[in-house]
Amino acid sequence: MYILLMFLGMLNAWQAMENVKAQVVLRAASGQSLLQADTPLTAATIDSYRPAPATVTQARKWLRAAGFSVSESGIGLSISGPQPLFERTFGTALEPDRHLGFFRAEKPLTVPPQWQLCIEAVVLPEPPELFR
Repeated sequence: MYILLMFLGMLNAWQAMENVKAQVVLRAASGQSLLQADTPLTAATIDSYRPAPATVTQARKWLRAAGFSVSESGIGLSISGPQPLFERTFGTALEPDRHLGFFRAEKPLTVPPQWQLCIEAVVLPEPPELFR
């Protein structure tokens, strides 16, 4: 029974790897870059990194039209989709780490030029580092 449960757990992890997940960093209405912030992100500073509603709408439209599942995530968007869709759209090969349940990119994901007006970057989540 224990071996069957272990196998099912590994199967679930394997199936979860079929879809890649990423965070979409949208361009802020203020022009400030969330990725190049030189002050801590706090409740007092978060509004300066918030995108305009039209930016959110347009980015969501482009991403859905490309085939991604899209959901709002704070001041950005979360996307998911098949590995080939990510590789084709963002111009890099992805390598699954089936042990940790994450994907690693050979090089940084490149936002298509036509999307750069609204999207600053697309970032793959990093596995947590629990111990050093």
